[in-house]
Amino acid sequence: MAGSELRPGPRTDIEYPYHEVLPQELQDALEDWETDYPAYQYGLSIASGCKMGGGMSWNVTDMGDPPTCARCRAPAHLILQLDSSEWGGESDHRGGPPRWRPTEDADLDIGAPGDAYWAAKEPTGLEVGRYSHGGFFGCSADHRHPVTFHCQ
Repeated sequence: MAGSELRPGPRTDIEYPYHEVLPQELQDALEDWETDYPAYQYGLSIASGCKMGGGMSWNVTDMGDPPTCARCRAPAHLILQLDSSEWGGESDHRGGPPRWRPTEDADLDIGAPGDAYWAAKEPTGLEVGRYSHGGFFGCSADHRHPVTFHCQ
């Protein structure tokens, strides 16, 4: 269309499975590969923030058994994650780069004028659990089954 602006489409990030979901052989290989800080867990797997779909980090409680439907015990998948912050997390205070920080926020630091850092990191004002995250999980076999909520 003449005169129309090009607008970027929805942003899609690629996240990899939570490390406890991986086969033990891959977990062991990742442990050998990581030397300074847990780069896979806190840099590549599981995007933080409010999101639809993807996977959820179980870093607070460990994963245990994967979520299942309360009615039929089929595997449950993440529908919606709510998070206390849009980026950051463990890597910020373990010597790693800021986790899943958008490039447009890269120059912000805690001392940014007018609390711009916190406005970008916590735009929703949500505080889930003890400043963590939670997810709504749906049945993979029948979408009419009840949705469950797991909080970290």
